[in-house]
This record gives sequence, structure tokens and C-alpha cells, in this order.
Amino acid sequence: MGRLLPFIGDYMRRWIFNPVALVLALALIVVVPAGASGNGEFRGKWWNYYERGMENSGNGEWEKAFSDLKKAGSMREKDQRMARTYGMHFIDYFPHRELGIVYFGMGKIEEAAAELEASIHQEESAKAVHYLNKARRELLLRQRTAIDAPSIVITHPTQDKAVKDSLIRVRGTVSGKGLISRITVNSTNIGIDLAGKEFAFDREITVDDTDGRILVTAEDLLGNVTTKSVAVRVDTEGPLIAIYDLIAGEAGGKKSVRITGEITD
Repeated sequence: MGRLLPFIGDYMRRWIFNPVALVLALALIVVVPAGASGNGEFRGKWWNYYERGMENSGNGEWEKAFSDLKKAGSMREKDQRMARTYGMHFIDYFPHRELGIVYFGMGKIEEAAAELEASIHQEESAKAVHYLNKARRELLLRQRTAIDAPSIVITHPTQDKAVKDSLIRVRGTVSGKGLISRITVNSTNIGIDLAGKEFAFDREITVDDTDGRILVTAEDLLGNVTTKSVAVRVDTEGPLIAIYDLIAGEAGGKKSVRITGEITD
């Protein structure tokens, strides 16, 4: 700011002769709000604690990061995008998410899951979803009990159903205590971000006219995989008509034709 003053003063002395100079002089005046840290100085604002906490977290300094992020969260609690710091300055602010990641790094998985769930509830982000899936997987592993592979129920189509088009709508549900993380229908991925106990699927796919097989695969966070299939009969051709004989006749004054043949489908 100090370096700008001589230039501003020079323009101000000449403004009466050049109005454009006055406009330029005023444009050079930069107002820095109280408490701003444009020079990187730590001023004890919530964003200072947050940014320092993020840096410490990135360096694996969990205790320092925990202290800073806790302080930031106590000063401004809610996760949100484009949080205003000062003037026209904004940052993406995720204290719950970043604190959850710190807890995960510290091995406090239940606390990590709670913070990540809070973050997603307030402002969902791919990063929070990724770490919550990791935290939930770790909690499942810590149960030390056997968890069954996913269960798949295909409600449509039914086995050996005859269909007239190779484009078929496939519906059903997948469930599992290991939290479903992936579903595919004939290699088409059904998008799942945050793993859960149950998902419904409804997808149009194209099946092979000769095979007619529909294959549904489900995987949970523990890597357990289940596959289920149904087969349909794809009939894209209409009935086949074969006419063997045509005999014209007349009875009671009315003309008639007797057709002899066969219809197959």
C-alpha cells in the first residue's frame, strides 16, 4: 500500500487537468479489511485456524491439525462451499470433513465416521464420501464376525420370460450387512457413491438375441461378491405363416375361399 501512495499523490495533483487520472488514482486505492491476512500473517480468525489445520493434516501432524480444526469449528461450525472470509474472499470450508480425516489418521474410526457423516449432511463432497466409506469398512473389519455376501433379488424380468425387444428394463434390489459399494448389470455400472445396506436398481440394458442372459453382480466394502442371473427369450420376429392350399367355392349364393396352412411362433 505504501508503495502506491507516491503514484496516487501524483495523480491527485494533476486530477484537475486530467479527470481520467483521478479515476485511475481512485482505482489504485486498495482497502484491506480489519483482520485480513493477505500477507499470510496469522490473525486468529477461523479461516487461519482452518488453513493451518489443513496444512498440518497434509503433513500427517495429527495432533496439531486436530487442535486447529477444533478451534476453527468452534468459531464457525458449518461445512459449506464458498464461505466468505473477508471482503470478496471465499474458501471452501469443511471443518467436519477435515476433522474426520484427522480422526481417521489417528485411528479413532468411530469419531471419524461421526464427523464425516456430519459433513455430508451439511455439504456433501466426494472427499467426505471417500473417507466415510473407508471408515465404515474399518469398523466392519473390527467387528471380527463373519458377514454374508450381498443378497440380490431380480424382480423383473422373470426367468425364461419371452420378450419382443432386446432392450430390456431390469429391476431389483441388492442388500448386505457389509454395505453395498458396487452394482453392475451386464457390465453396466449402477452408480453408487456412499456405500449402504440396500439399494434398488432399475436400468435398461441390451441383451444378446442368442443368449438372452442378464447378469447382476454386487460387491460390498469387504470385497464380498455375489452374482445372479436370469435368462429371457428374445423374439424379435412375428409369427410364421405357411399357406398350403387355397380353394375357391360357392355355397348358398355366397362365394368363399378355404385356406389350408400353418401358423407358428
